[in-house]
Amino acid sequence: MTTYRELVQRVLACRHADTELGLGRAREQEGFVLNVSRLLDKGGFTYRARMDSQFRVTFCVEWDDCDFDVQRRAVWQTIAAVYEVYPWRDGIEVASIRPDGYACYIVLGDVPQ
Repeated sequence: MTTYRELVQRVLACRHADTELGLGRAREQEGFVLNVSRLLDKGGFTYRARMDSQFRVTFCVEWDDCDFDVQRRAVWQTIAAVYEVYPWRDGIEVASIRPDGYACYIVLGDVPQ
């Protein structure tokens, strides 16, 4: 029979392995995320980047006083010049054009302080 502490060690080993896989993925996608950030900078957008516990990146772009659809279209066109873009909820999903599977998300009007 497996002891309680052995069960705990198994769970911790699995979580550690998941974290290591996530860190590897984060290192691989770094260049892609930095390029998206540069495109937003070049477009003159104010934003903050967030990363969740699964290493998924979301750019929160400040919504100017202009029409929501106009700003969304401006962000879309800026990013679409380089990457594939798709509608995602009320925002935009940005996908790498290479088959590496990298993606990040852009939302408007949800910039944390």
